[in-house]
Amino acid sequence: MNKIPFWMIGFISGVVFLLLLCFRLDFFNGLKPDESISSPALKAGFELAGTDTWMNIFMNRQKIGYSRRVLIKKEAGYDFTDRSYLKLNLMGSPRDLFMETTGRFNPDFSLASFSFDLSSGSLVFSTKGRVKNHVLEMETPERKIQFPLEGSVYLPGALMGALKALEPAQGKTMEFQIFDPVVGAGQKVLVRMEGQETLEISGNPTPSKKIFMEYKGLGQHAWVDESGEVIQETGPMGLRLVKTTKEKALSGFTVTSMEDLTRSVSVASNRILTRPEELASLRIRLLNLPGSFQVNGGRQTYENKVLTITKENLDDLPSVPDPEAKQFLEPSPNIQSTDPGMKRLVSGLISNAASDLEKAKILVTWVYENIEKTPVISIPDALSTLKTRKGDCNEHAALLAAMARAAGIPARMETGLVYMKGRFYYHAWNVLYLGDWITADAALGQFPADATHIRLIRGDLASQFDLVQAMGKIQLEVFHD
Repeated sequence: MNKIPFWMIGFISGVVFLLLLCFRLDFFNGLKPDESISSPALKAGFELAGTDTWMNIFMNRQKIGYSRRVLIKKEAGYDFTDRSYLKLNLMGSPRDLFMETTGRFNPDFSLASFSFDLSSGSLVFSTKGRVKNHVLEMETPERKIQFPLEGSVYLPGALMGALKALEPAQGKTMEFQIFDPVVGAGQKVLVRMEGQETLEISGNPTPSKKIFMEYKGLGQHAWVDESGEVIQETGPMGLRLVKTTKEKALSGFTVTSMEDLTRSVSVASNRILTRPEELASLRIRLLNLPGSFQVNGGRQTYENKVLTITKENLDDLPSVPDPEAKQFLEPSPNIQSTDPGMKRLVSGLISNAASDLEKAKILVTWVYENIEKTPVISIPDALSTLKTRKGDCNEHAALLAAMARAAGIPARMETGLVYMKGRFYYHAWNVLYLGDWITADAALGQFPADATHIRLIRGDLASQFDLVQAMGKIQLEVFHD
């Protein structure tokens, strides 16, 4: 390959988007709770003073943007606004991201309503919702969804206010419920008070309480001052937010000096592979893999830190069905395989196909030829991709999964690394069940996918967040076979 496709940056920027969405809409869990909080028992007459906080945003000690958070006391609760701006260097191309989260909180800091908007050039993502009768009604431009809730749900701005009101003891773990827009469900966040710590903020020693949160093995810390204001946050991939002044927030960074994010999280190869699509197999030494990654099984064998990938042979597929594969015919919030329009399109495309293998080839080719390859910063959605006819590898994979399921072919998404021009880049593709699980990369038009596709995770969209554990840590060595 002579160059790296421009749309490849969409996958990395999409992961960053999900990571930043965690900071804004926060979904972290994993500790064993001492107490579950569904309706916090606040002190009588407690009120949190309004705040107006500017934060610098850093990644690996380099400033990439700023954020302004405003909390206003209202008669019936609180209004919250978080506006953030980021400038990222993606494959030498500057990308501006604007995010705005607004929320209305009840007097106990639980969520009443919210909106979230993100824009980057011509790319726009927005969602809004409200809680009514223990149901979160969520709406995007493309669809409306209702999610039943167990108890109250929180945004992070309110969560810190609730902690200030509850004043938990040091070492105590408390459980809250937040809403995860990626999986479309309420999630548990477990928060532990770690104690007192004094930070240097704008040259001033500032006493604070240190709070720890964890999600899928990823930790996030927040420091809250005596007024309940967040003065610092740290999280995965070197992300750090630090309280500052308006003047300092609006200055102090240039994209020309920034590290290229796409390249910085890619993995260097010790060998140049001139025709990777022709490789029948590949052996790689993989180091620093998280234990939860799914690198063994199917066409991959992982033993003694050596991974062997063998490209599938479509001429010798078993014919015995797998009862467990049937569960991957069901729709999910972002893979809408039962949508009537989706089913009509698929039915017309495969009407003359004599086998599932023929159906799969038709669908992979159709997605490859009909979806424009372009970076998209949003939560991937099969129906939205079908409507806009554009997207990066995530959108291709979500759409192919939906179309395959609509055709009666079990389908899943995989994420991992793929070789391009001397490095391995993070990427997403599919596996389709055709008597065995066969890889399919609709973004690259490969079926089966070439042997440089290294599966790290198998699962739908929400599982991609696990990749953050590996970014910047994985090392590999391609063997000379």
